[in-house]
Amino acid sequence: MGNYKRFVIRRLLIFFPLLVAASFIIFFALRFSGTDPVSVMLGERQATDEVIAALREQFHLNEPLIAQYGRWIAGAVSGDFGVDYINRQSVASSIAHRLPVTIGLIVFSTLIGVAIAVGLGVLSAVKQNTIVDRTISVAVLILVSIPSFLVAIVALLLITFFAPGVAFTGAINSVGDYFSRLMLPSFILALYTLAIVTRVTRSSMIIQLRSAYAASAVAKGLPGRFVIWKHCFRNALVPVLTIVTIFIGSSISAAVLVESVFSLPGLGGLLTQAIKTNNYPVVQACLLILLLVFLTLGLLADLVYAAVDPRVRKSGKGVAA
Repeated sequence: MGNYKRFVIRRLLIFFPLLVAASFIIFFALRFSGTDPVSVMLGERQATDEVIAALREQFHLNEPLIAQYGRWIAGAVSGDFGVDYINRQSVASSIAHRLPVTIGLIVFSTLIGVAIAVGLGVLSAVKQNTIVDRTISVAVLILVSIPSFLVAIVALLLITFFAPGVAFTGAINSVGDYFSRLMLPSFILALYTLAIVTRVTRSSMIIQLRSAYAASAVAKGLPGRFVIWKHCFRNALVPVLTIVTIFIGSSISAAVLVESVFSLPGLGGLLTQAIKTNNYPVVQACLLILLLVFLTLGLLADLVYAAVDPRVRKSGKGVAA
């Protein structure tokens, strides 16, 4: 078995126990909050002891917590997250309608941010100490200093003022609606990641451009573009992948705020409303899904990391290490 296959197996052996442990924490942390699920179901309505007992039996609340957890996680594996305590609808159905928006926002923002940042970082490193380098550095510094939600609010105000015909609300009924509604929020969400990744790419590329092997390649008469992209860029990409993985987590949390600003029907709005109403099944399902997205993206980054740098396969350490 090759080093890469062994590395993949090691990462998977970490991935699944970590997911189970996180689901355990999510479930029991909510149960220890002190809110009675039956009171959430009843709301302001009065009920007899018989009705309360029937509700507890219907939703298996009369069972020990560990049994409830086992029932929930078994259902989650098959895609059944239970029933919404308030609307009495399938939690999985509610999430299925909103998950594509959140996933799209995270994926698009990451792709946009990384694609632009890598190009700017390489350009800044190659043009070090020139007007191009200084301009990019100043722009990056400004972007780092401004929170994504503030940029989103300002952008929304500007577009509403200068282009009042652009619609930001309403249902997403087609593929065209999906992309048109997500592109601007994704770009705004990408700005902070773009700024950090640009700085990391620049620093990493400068180190590689000053290395002995780069000087040797130039001395042999290899074309400049070949030296930059074939030799230097590949080695410079390793720390870039590390920082991208770290900021995937922050983009997931920031996506909740951006969704609220642009009224996007994603998991952020569903989770926020469920937290306000103590709707346990929805909260724990949303948190588990978001965590699964985060861990999956991290796993993919680890696999790419190992593919780029063979040393990682031998050490067994991934991006998070």
